[in-house]
Amino acid sequence: MRFVAGLAMSLHNLAIVLGELERPAEGMVAARRAVEIYERLADVEPEAFLSSLAKSTRVLVDRLAEAGRREEGAAAATRAVELYERLAEDRPEDFLPDLAEALSTLSHRLALTGRQQEAVAAAARAVEIYERLAESDPERYRQDHLSSLVNLALWKINNVGFARELNRLVKAFSAAVSGSAVDRASLKEACRLPAAIRCSCRPSGPRDGQRARRHALSRL
Repeated sequence: MRFVAGLAMSLHNLAIVLGELERPAEGMVAARRAVEIYERLADVEPEAFLSSLAKSTRVLVDRLAEAGRREEGAAAATRAVELYERLAEDRPEDFLPDLAEALSTLSHRLALTGRQQEAVAAAARAVEIYERLAESDPERYRQDHLSSLVNLALWKINNVGFARELNRLVKAFSAAVSGSAVDRASLKEACRLPAAIRCSCRPSGPRDGQRARRHALSRL
């Protein structure tokens, strides 16, 4: 079993490297093989291999997204959430952040497949978890909490392109107000945030989406 686990780890690492080399199709194959092996290992020894299975599943989600396999990516993202739910149930202090991140990823993958209501539900769960995490460790999780609020609002108004742009700006804004060292480029991006909101947040979505959007922006 030790050699099988070593093979799975090597495939996992290969999938990451192939992604960095912009070879998503090959990375997808390697990630699939890693997931398949870890699935078998986790069936026998879940305590030893379930977290590795979850990590490889997340890598598979990324490679599928890069290869344009949206439906498969959403299915893999759903599986990743299920795995982190199991892990967080036993060890919340270790795996709640991973569960929140997996839910955020799932919301993106679902939104890109047109499953807006499911995307909103996943994003809402991510917000709830990040709120709890930010209460206990604001310095570490404030930026993630801000981003999750923005994601929830924007999935409700169904504007995926703007979600990507605003997320980028929120990261700069959060860094600017956190008191950490920020370079001039980040501050410049943060100053662009209000203008981007005014230009892009038009009253074209349902009322609940507009309320969520205002709530998210008020938290910035």
